Amino acid sequence: MNITSIRSVSTGSDLVARLTTLYQGFTVEQLDQLDSVYRDDIRFYDPFHQIAGLAELKAYFARLYLNVDHCSFRFETPQMLSDRAFLAWTMQLQHPKLNRRRMFSVEGLSEVRFSDRIYYHRDYFDGADMLYGRLPLLGMLIGAIRKRL
Repeated sequence: MNITSIRSVSTGSDLVARLTTLYQGFTVEQLDQLDSVYRDDIRFYDPFHQIAGLAELKAYFARLYLNVDHCSFRFETPQMLSDRAFLAWTMQLQHPKLNRRRMFSVEGLSEVRFSDRIYYHRDYFDGADMLYGRLPLLGMLIGAIRKRL
């Protein structure tokens, strides 16, 4: 590993630490703090959306968190490379339209790529389980299908 790579990992570690701290208890009131971790040209992907740009990401989070009762993340130790990190996490979510408003967990993994700030963020998780499996009637149907398989 050369000196540039060591510097990148050090910078990335600080950036990833700020990101995980922000998401541990993120609320809509913290939208402006996204500026400190994401570049203006951020590309954000999850199983439901593809977002281009920091303004669009803020608007997405504002809509997403509008009806959320609770959302927090617990992160495992990140795996760092020179210009990217992989973060395993467990999300605790409580939403009025999901899981009869009871808290539930979703496990996932995020890949972030960075230079001075993060320009690429992709979340991997089972979207069908998180969303469709938590809806009252559809959840029962999905549960029955899984048992038969």
